[in-house]
Amino acid sequence: MTFPEYKHIQIESDGKTLIVKLNRPELHNAFNEEMIAEITNAFGIINEREERLVVIKGNGKSFCAGADLNWMKKMKDYTEEENLRDAKGLDEMFYAIYTSKKPVICFVHGGVFGGGTGILAASDIVICHKDTKFGFTEVKLGLVPAVISSYLVRKVNYPALREFCITGGFFDAKTAKEMGLVNYVEEDESAMENRLLTLKKQLFSVGPRAIEETKKLISYQLENTMEKRREMAPKVIAKVRISKEGQEGITAFLDKRKANFIIDI
Repeated sequence: MTFPEYKHIQIESDGKTLIVKLNRPELHNAFNEEMIAEITNAFGIINEREERLVVIKGNGKSFCAGADLNWMKKMKDYTEEENLRDAKGLDEMFYAIYTSKKPVICFVHGGVFGGGTGILAASDIVICHKDTKFGFTEVKLGLVPAVISSYLVRKVNYPALREFCITGGFFDAKTAKEMGLVNYVEEDESAMENRLLTLKKQLFSVGPRAIEETKKLISYQLENTMEKRREMAPKVIAKVRISKEGQEGITAFLDKRKANFIIDI
């Protein structure tokens, strides 16, 4: 399945990895309704393609500065109903990333503020440059980090989330890692690329369907009661054990050879 021509994002593929580049560098990749719709559309297509991994990057000096000021000016005059529709569109973008069948890695530099942090929270792994600055800055505008909160609470530890959401204060990469928003902090871009290469080797050595099912299972476990979790987990492993991928993995292990996992769209 091919991608349409996008205005605010760029898509690159090497056959195994899809790179999604936020492409509004003159605005520090701040998003508006068009960019949001493009990202949502792209992730729908990504689910139907053969690549094994998605990497999100930002062109220019920053990863993502959150909402575009011109978009915010328009929102100022929206009715409550129009604002609701707008907010639901933003949530659909985050949810498309969060529910992606492929693992999603964010490759972060510069600044990540407001809604930009939601992209990180919706992804699976975040690699960042040590000089990156972050902030849940909505309260500084008299607003609430409402849409991103659904994703932040799954990733960020509660005391830090509460503090930085109500103060709107900025924090550094070290703090972002300590709170759980970031997985890896690297010295420079070369170290970031090396980290990405290591992760690629790990992710490409395991079953793509196993990754997909694991992602879904972890999300289910976070969102349901113990009773429902206990009911679901055995069903998942029973299904995966009899799948082609599961059978290949078990057989390869017993034969002491490398498994040949081929993604089946």
